Amino acid sequence: MKNKITEILTETLECEVNENTSMESCEEWDSFNHINIIIELKSQFNIDIPTDDISLLNSYSNIVNYIKNKQN
Repeated sequence: MKNKITEILTETLECEVNENTSMESCEEWDSFNHINIIIELKSQFNIDIPTDDISLLNSYSNIVNYIKNKQN
């Protein structure tokens, strides 16, 4: 799962991604790319992400935790 998330972020943001990557630390992670990340996460993990949750997914670690919770 983490590898897939890293792949999604790396391809979307075109920057190096690690566990500390966030909207604040990555200049390329703007609102447009944020929506692209959400779309890819929904597609790749076959999950629903309610509108209210989109703003919570603003870092690598938040995304990992969110996906883990959705899959359980």
